[in-house]
Amino acid sequence: MSHNTPQQNADFRAAWDATNAHWKASAPLLEWAQLWAAMDAKPLEWMPTTEAMYWDMLECVPPRAQHRGAFLVGEPLRHNEQGQALHACFKQIGDKYFARNLTLEQFRSEI
Repeated sequence: MSHNTPQQNADFRAAWDATNAHWKASAPLLEWAQLWAAMDAKPLEWMPTTEAMYWDMLECVPPRAQHRGAFLVGEPLRHNEQGQALHACFKQIGDKYFARNLTLEQFRSEI
């Protein structure tokens, strides 16, 4: 596992804040069926979730990939139109938790 410098963490946080400024602080935290449905309905957005959901998914099976507080759940949900495995991805930023479906290639390029 690699560790980031404080500057790298600050840069990552600033980039994330700029990208997701449209989110409201009062966005509901989603779990289980509501989370999966929201991730399917808005595949390009990170959905807010709970710390418990993050840890449940991290501990259920070994992650497929893990980096900078983010991970892909070890077992894919399904395969996309290109035949690539699509995994639930969870990430922690500070004290907030988010989820989105990603392929391994997307994870490597976005995280």
